[in-house]
Amino acid sequence: MGREQLLDVLAMLCVGIGVGTTWFLVYTFRTVILP
Repeated sequence: MGREQLLDVLAMLCVGIGVGTTWFLVYTFRTVILP
């Protein structure tokens, strides 16, 4: 596995975690504020 591939995987992982966290916060916010 090359170094560039590793960086690509790390970048995708960071983006995935960021998107997942954002969706979780939005979903929780809507569920709590707008029952």
